[in-house]
Order: sequence, then structure tokens, then C-alpha cells
Amino acid sequence: METIRRLRRLSDQVPILAISGGGRGSAGDYLMVARALGATRTMNKPFKLRELATMVEELLEEATLKSGSAQPDTYY
Repeated sequence: METIRRLRRLSDQVPILAISGGGRGSAGDYLMVARALGATRTMNKPFKLRELATMVEELLEEATLKSGSAQPDTYY
């Protein structure tokens, strides 16, 4: 959660993907808080590697469109 806070202090343009982990609370609570702190998207475990890759691709494309500066394939 601290990482999300710090990133958001630096920029609201950085895409943040929060993934549920083995914390004390429920994954839903953790992800809800992550969203409130500024996570762009959230994912519950377990997920397939392809789902993660797709999510990352979408986030990078959205960030590219917002900035208007780089082509999406610049990140690969």
C-alpha cells in the first residue's frame, strides 16, 4: 500500500496494477483499499499468466494514449 501512496505522490500518470496477496485481510478488502489509494487496476489471485500479460498491455496502451508521446510497442 505504501508503494501505491508514494507513486501517486510522484505522478498520477503512472499505471499501477495491484494484485491480491496472502495478507491478513481478505483479497477484496486489500484490492478495494488499493483502488482507493490510486491503483489503476486490480487482479485477484489466482490468474493465468496470459490474463496478467493482457492487463499489463492494456495499462501500457492506456498510459500511452494519455501521454500521447510513445508508441505502445516502445515498452516491449
